[in-house]
Amino acid sequence: MAIIRPHTPTRAERREEAESGAFQTHSAYVQAFSLLAGYRDADHDDAPGLNRALSMIRASPSLQVPTVRIVPDDVYPMLVSAWGTELLLALNETYLKEDDIVRVSNNWCVVQLYYVMYHATQALVVARGNRRPVSHAATQRIFMDYWVKKQLQIPPWTFGIGSSGYRNVSQGRVITDIHPWSACDTNTCWDIAGKALKTTRGEGFREHIKHRREDKQKVTRKAWNEQEQQRLAAGRIARKKPDFGLPLLTPEEKDAAKASLRDYTFMDYVYRLRINANYEDGSMFIDGPRDRLSSERLRHNLIRLASSTLLLNEAHVLVALGKENMMQLVDRWLTSGQANTPNVGVALRADILRAF
Repeated sequence: MAIIRPHTPTRAERREEAESGAFQTHSAYVQAFSLLAGYRDADHDDAPGLNRALSMIRASPSLQVPTVRIVPDDVYPMLVSAWGTELLLALNETYLKEDDIVRVSNNWCVVQLYYVMYHATQALVVARGNRRPVSHAATQRIFMDYWVKKQLQIPPWTFGIGSSGYRNVSQGRVITDIHPWSACDTNTCWDIAGKALKTTRGEGFREHIKHRREDKQKVTRKAWNEQEQQRLAAGRIARKKPDFGLPLLTPEEKDAAKASLRDYTFMDYVYRLRINANYEDGSMFIDGPRDRLSSERLRHNLIRLASSTLLLNEAHVLVALGKENMMQLVDRWLTSGQANTPNVGVALRADILRAF
């Protein structure tokens, strides 16, 4: 009688399974953030989702006129960068239809969503009379300070997680730890988005701990070098320099590191996705999807999040600059050829802004 041995997955099969799992996880995270932003899968177009986001924005106490008024042209270059990046992202859906090219393009779609957030955040910073940040880390921290630390309720942008837990969760809601592949709806989207934030901060914490251990290593090495110089100056024989391995942190040092790590936000998650696509796991979007529909759904949610993120920032820039000044900037962009593609990019939101 022949013995049937269990199949041992090959390296290629294990890689394929890992890619599929990673894609499914991040696709679920993106869908959860899209639902938090007001979009619904049953909507035939994106206007209802934008209007849901608009209702949250209108109710926010963050819509305040700054004390310093700036020249609108100072904001325009950053808006152009955000609008142009969004347009390129949205046109992927218009022109790229084949399964293979959709998969490849999604590597850049996640990057484009991040840069929409990056440039839109910088536009708002300048519109409110502040200096433009010069790095990703500074821009991400400003995003956290502006949206999460002010205890606002405009998810997903105000949803965050820090050392004491989740921030700015809607009243009465408790975030539960569920698997990201769970059915995603208007209830579970909070839990799945929370998982995205928690795992993103977890990655950040591991990197934070690594830096703390490196700092501790430098202190130990410096102390040894100083002590050795004193010994040599006293005429003693030189010692062999030890191999300074990375020291472990004490429980107290770990607690201090955890407390010092800032809150993490939706922007931090998108930055994580951008790093994965660009540097660490670009094949996730190419080899991970089960079918073209999965890739297209991810892309459409990325486009939706770019549009509503811009609406959030456009509304606040409009209040900072004044409606007339803001609409002049919008109209200048919309008269620049391809930028006026109907129902794509800022052209989709122009009437909403005019009526704001």
